[in-house]
Amino acid sequence: MSEVQYFDDAMQALYDTLLETARWRREKAVEFPKDARNLDAAETLERLASTVS
Repeated sequence: MSEVQYFDDAMQALYDTLLETARWRREKAVEFPKDARNLDAAETLERLASTVS
């Protein structure tokens, strides 16, 4: 595997993980609607993911 492919794969894995964690945080935001941290975290994770893609 070339260095470029390794980098691309790592970036994709990071992107996928950020979005999966954001999805999980959104589920927790529904489960715990009075706790704003989950929605804040989901939005931050999604913004971070957009910088990776």
